[in-house]
Amino acid sequence: MDRTDVARSLKDVFGFTDGCTRGFDSADLLSFNRYLGQLREDPAAAFSVVGENRQFTVHRFDTALARRDLGRPRARRLPLPRVTTMIAENGSPGFMIISTSGKGALATPNAFEDTPSDDRLKELAVKEGLKPLISIGEKDGGTEILLTLFNLSFQTLARNVFETFAAHRLFPFLTLIREIAGEEKRVRSITHCRFFFKSPPGKETLASIESDFARYLEADLRFMSIFDIIGPSMVGPSSSHTAGACRIGQISRSILAAMRKGGVFGRIDAVSVKLIGSFRDTGVGHRTPSAIAGGLWGYRPDDERVMEFGDPLFLEKNPIEIAGDKASFKGFIKGSAEDDKKYSSERSANIAEVTAITDKGEFTVTGFSLGGGNVEARYINGKRLSEPLTGKEEPSLRDLLGADFPETRIERIVSGSPGTGPSEERPEFNTFEEVAEYCASEKKDILEVALESEAKLCGASGEEIFSEMRGYWLIMKEGIRKGLENRELSPFRLSGGDSAKMADYSRNNRNFDNLYGRAAAYAAAVNEMNACSRVIVAAPTAGSCGIIPGVLKAYEEIAGTPEKKILEALVIAGFLGMILFDDVSTAGADYGCQAEVGAAAAMAAGGIAHIEGGDASQVIQAFTLALKNCMGLVCDPVAGLVEVPCVKRNGIYTSVALTSAMMAMSGVVSFVSPDEVVLAVREVGEKLHRDYKETAGGGLARTRDGLRVASEFRKEVERFFRD
Repeated sequence: MDRTDVARSLKDVFGFTDGCTRGFDSADLLSFNRYLGQLREDPAAAFSVVGENRQFTVHRFDTALARRDLGRPRARRLPLPRVTTMIAENGSPGFMIISTSGKGALATPNAFEDTPSDDRLKELAVKEGLKPLISIGEKDGGTEILLTLFNLSFQTLARNVFETFAAHRLFPFLTLIREIAGEEKRVRSITHCRFFFKSPPGKETLASIESDFARYLEADLRFMSIFDIIGPSMVGPSSSHTAGACRIGQISRSILAAMRKGGVFGRIDAVSVKLIGSFRDTGVGHRTPSAIAGGLWGYRPDDERVMEFGDPLFLEKNPIEIAGDKASFKGFIKGSAEDDKKYSSERSANIAEVTAITDKGEFTVTGFSLGGGNVEARYINGKRLSEPLTGKEEPSLRDLLGADFPETRIERIVSGSPGTGPSEERPEFNTFEEVAEYCASEKKDILEVALESEAKLCGASGEEIFSEMRGYWLIMKEGIRKGLENRELSPFRLSGGDSAKMADYSRNNRNFDNLYGRAAAYAAAVNEMNACSRVIVAAPTAGSCGIIPGVLKAYEEIAGTPEKKILEALVIAGFLGMILFDDVSTAGADYGCQAEVGAAAAMAAGGIAHIEGGDASQVIQAFTLALKNCMGLVCDPVAGLVEVPCVKRNGIYTSVALTSAMMAMSGVVSFVSPDEVVLAVREVGEKLHRDYKETAGGGLARTRDGLRVASEFRKEVERFFRD
């Protein structure tokens, strides 16, 4: 048969469109015709051809088989640029042809010659800020959906595309997915998809598909160290507003020092700090101004000198030493509503501008605290950096600001996870459900996968990871011990001594001297230490720092658990928190207390499920059950202090963690899938009014009792903002 005869057969017998037959060479069309003919004779047949840079499979219509074939590691390892083509007919049995080509054997079907060029796709990545691009139109008598995505794993794309189409009971006849590599750290990969439907779906269906794609196809997981979630050790009371604020000061110091060294200016005369968003609204109660100034002095978040050197009275008498210059401190400034508006698209409400007055004018570093002590400097003098600066890297000024700046390196301020350095290889998953699938397909337990992930990110061995985690566990246990011994009230007399009362009562009452009673007392003890600005471990935040140690310490005592299992639970808790963080950052100012106490309870539940012998699915179910039952929890600290309701809330939510672990181990599963729960929590957090996101603008903070404390606290606020 010549090409014309084959094309006619494919159109007449198998329903190929002209676009499909034009899109492949004669050899491909002959293969398709032969294999499809055999498939008609034997619907159970499946055919696979594997080459060095080309693979394709033919089998009956089956979306589960398609997902498996698309996600095979071998296919995904084909070099970029990579094109995947799928032709599918949902019949009885129907068919699917899935073809993947890598660099060196790349053939873009002629039917899609109008696909945007690589350069155009890269321009879109910068112009659109990495947001998914979706368009719908008519083509060749049918309907075509175009989708351009940035930094999205292929597994996540395949999962959500198939699930979305299946939910609407339709499937595209022709699919083209083109993947290319980005050219900068911020744009790692670009995926352009085209879906062609011979029978146009209705307008309502298309609108629903568009909405689903916008919701589920956001971005690839930004892999973090588990020690970005369990950690840092810090002086309380808030990981975002204290530890994160301190790191913003440290990063600003490093940037200014590099500019001074590189000759951008010759002298730093003075510095000032503007607090914006939640930093302004509740910062004084969280000791944010002092933390930023202490960081400008170069002190770490766990150094108790941070508060002394950041105090307004100390700053009045002592200029800050930066790069050999003695810069006078010009004060803390309250950001305006216009400042809030300027950064409204940044998905972070914890913002500070550090301004240096130099002999060459003013230079301003804008930093954002994301939760759990994680921060990013995103702007210098209003210009967005090519890559956010987290303090874990050492880029040059030229790398961040362009060719007009010197090659001077910016000193890193965070040592990060132990290890020899990161690997280029990325883990094979992007979401909780993908982790469970990966564990099942590779026959690995979730601890092994968590350790692999950390090794790929940081080059750390298992021994190094457990050694680092043991250091944090010792700090956690010390916080419990000191908290239970402490009978003094906090400076504003809002907390202190309650954990000791709880421990005394439970010890003398057999109905409460159990896992639940001890966990509640221990969690409150740690959080009381945090309220007094003692050293604790953010887990994942300072405001929720008691739940994980409280639950694990109680379990260790009741069950006689060896320390190694406790450390394993902490590793898994950090791993689960890392996956959550990309969708729901652990900052009450961004997503409410569901992202702090809710995340901590979920992480603790996952850790306990692991100790109990749970597999990956059960561990993730424990996490999911806890998280969804904390959904909607608001962040409403009285007077902006991390005390009411934080301390008691830590104690109470240990029961959520323990009950969720018990339910998962008994076989109870969440009706709503884990990934859907995470997206629901994100949606709720985004829709929460700002009054319930760590601003002290609503909830308990606006009760008569809460307002009385705020009134008493006003004098302390005036010490920092004198205008």
